[in-house]
Amino acid sequence: MYCLLVLLSSLCVLLFFRIMNKTNPHRAELGMLLFFQTAMVYSQYIGVFLILAMFIICLVYYRQHLLKYSMMALATFLLLLPWVLYLIPVYLKKEGLHDNLGWINVPTASSLINLWQSFNGWGPSEGMRQMFMAFVFFLCCFSIIQLRKTSRHYLVENILMVVIPVFVVFAVSQFFPVAIFGPRYFFIVIISYFMVISQALTFVPGRIRGGLIAVVAGWILLSFFQFGPLKDHYFDYKLFAQHVADVGKEEHITEVLVFRRKVSKPLAHYLRSLDPDFEVKQDWEPAPVRKSLLALWKGPEDPKGIVDSITSEGFTVSSLGVYESGGKGVELLLVTPLNRIR
Repeated sequence: MYCLLVLLSSLCVLLFFRIMNKTNPHRAELGMLLFFQTAMVYSQYIGVFLILAMFIICLVYYRQHLLKYSMMALATFLLLLPWVLYLIPVYLKKEGLHDNLGWINVPTASSLINLWQSFNGWGPSEGMRQMFMAFVFFLCCFSIIQLRKTSRHYLVENILMVVIPVFVVFAVSQFFPVAIFGPRYFFIVIISYFMVISQALTFVPGRIRGGLIAVVAGWILLSFFQFGPLKDHYFDYKLFAQHVADVGKEEHITEVLVFRRKVSKPLAHYLRSLDPDFEVKQDWEPAPVRKSLLALWKGPEDPKGIVDSITSEGFTVSSLGVYESGGKGVELLLVTPLNRIR
């Protein structure tokens, strides 16, 4: 689905600028843009925010086409209406949509930085990655300064095409019960982001432009080899839920404590289908007579000192092994009150 989202959003952006830069765009082009916009929002509803960005850009820079694009945007929303009418009862039941998307974290300022990092590839080291991010930042700043010397505004248009969806979704995600802020959703702006870099390079003096293009191309190549097969990065929550349910049945336990929301929400979703009585918690609530399972994500984001804190409250913690999937692991621990041991 996300590959399709990249394709459709890229076609929408490229066709949008093609139409905007014509005095009298052909009806066939307008029809194609309407088709691609509708297909994009049906593939992932975050495409609505890209349409909003295109509308704002049209309002600011292409007012001669504002009426035409307003009608296309309105037509897209009308064509999306059947899906919205289907969605409302699903959402009101607190099933389906909410359970499948509710584990996505509400974004913070660090989420914006992480999003920008994800746009800049995955090089051999964190230091090289930060150097490339600094390079892109100063390149864009230099280009924006150079814009004062020219009437060209296409660079600003593409910057707006990236910034508007990101910050509008960021704001909406603070209040909307189902957060939608995540790198994979912003595939809709990836074509504009790379267009910003390529257009910024046109403002660089020709003597060093070739070297900078080689730097960008080399970084993309390094990131490609670092990323590896997609299957190596996929954590199988469904099989992990089955593992937790089996251990819980064996130990006569019906709750598991998970301190990472990205793990707890999908785990709760799959556990519900296996055992409706199994409960997933995120907060540690000491129960002097109850055993629990503790799922601790193996990585730098683990809550520090959580095991020491639990043992200091009169519990013993023993490992039941590490469940690994896609190069990631979750250690499953058995938390037992001392009075149960005696």
